[in-house]
Amino acid sequence: MTTERRRLTDHDIERFLRARGKDPDPALWSDVMAAAGSTAQRAGGWARWSARRHVFAIVVTALLVVVMASAIGIGVGLIRPVPPAPAPTVDRSLTSDALNFDRPFSYAIPTDSGLVLDRASPAVYLFEGVDRGVRVIAIRPGTGTFSCGTGRGGASTVITGTAPEILNNLRVIGGVGIAAESRGTLDAREALIADIDPRRHSCEHPELLVPGTQAFIGHVSLDMPARLVLADVEGLIVAVQIWTTRPEDLEAWIPTATEFVETIHFHGEVADFAVPFTYAISSDSELRLEMTSTAQYRFGALGPGRVAVDRGVVVFAVRSAAQFHACEVRSDITGSSEEVFEKLHGLSRWVGSRTPTTLASYPALVADIDSSTSTCGFDIHVVKGPSIPQNYVPFEGRSRLILADVQGIVVGVQIWAEEPDELDAWLPTAMDFVESIEFSGD
Repeated sequence: MTTERRRLTDHDIERFLRARGKDPDPALWSDVMAAAGSTAQRAGGWARWSARRHVFAIVVTALLVVVMASAIGIGVGLIRPVPPAPAPTVDRSLTSDALNFDRPFSYAIPTDSGLVLDRASPAVYLFEGVDRGVRVIAIRPGTGTFSCGTGRGGASTVITGTAPEILNNLRVIGGVGIAAESRGTLDAREALIADIDPRRHSCEHPELLVPGTQAFIGHVSLDMPARLVLADVEGLIVAVQIWTTRPEDLEAWIPTATEFVETIHFHGEVADFAVPFTYAISSDSELRLEMTSTAQYRFGALGPGRVAVDRGVVVFAVRSAAQFHACEVRSDITGSSEEVFEKLHGLSRWVGSRTPTTLASYPALVADIDSSTSTCGFDIHVVKGPSIPQNYVPFEGRSRLILADVQGIVVGVQIWAEEPDELDAWLPTAMDFVESIEFSGD
């Protein structure tokens, strides 16, 4: 039994050609090829040539349709949106130090940012790219700006003070156009952020004049689109200026520049502690200096809602007046770090076994303390006197204690978290901070 193939009509061929923007219909393609192979030949040379030409035209047309469909597909692919280029990456192994700056800091330049260190002085570090850059500026006492009435050739007016005062003085005295203000952080320190729009300037060519510097680096132009970040770093206002030469470029530059600024970590300096030391606070830790005295430095981080401190690190000195205080009973705990641990372990069952470690290259001992089930808790009084926060270090819940003999004084480091089950998660971050501590005179 044979099956008669239906006749291929002009309508079929037209339908085939209209489908050229997508893959050919299999059945229709089969009909075309079948027609090409079964078309009857007519008598005579001209008739045979006409038939062959007709078949050849059908085949060529079909092949052209396939090629066009493929080309259309490629074209669609070419006009698809191109995903944005990945953000610059920071190789933190390439960290550098600005040790001669008024507030020494470390930094790591993102590999694709285009920034290079162009100029460096104790008051101004300039990182520059093509038509854009970042400055780190020490707003020294006496820093000024030209007032509108005086002009660039006259004397400058001092504008130093707190971050809000400096920003207001720039606006009122220097005529700087402030587009927007917001709150943020700089190396975990509270910061005031302001966008500078030269189109809003009420004075021509405003600039910062930093005393004790040469003119070519100490005269910082504010006559360009910029974001200014102001923060108090150990009693000195430090400004970070993120700038471009064209207003339309600033918004695109800010994310990359901010990634660089977030690598900046200031080496805090503690001069009035029993053993002076320096430290660096990572922005990831969210630690901030909460309290200081000659016997202890307390760093804390805000918990959920950013209302109350719920974890932290305390650096304290165990000197001759130190006492262990538990359940209203006080006991002297002087001696070496090993002797202090021995007394703590004997006076309280909450102090665990100690193991060797180091603190800023000094041999040390470490032990975990768990007083979460204690009914009265305990603390170490670093100064004799009333139970006020400056005088004692409380041990509540779970914590980790490190003791080391540093230059003849026992130094303790307490890592704590308010909730016992949060200590383990907090320890790696806290230890990054502890490992940044370096004692002076080493």
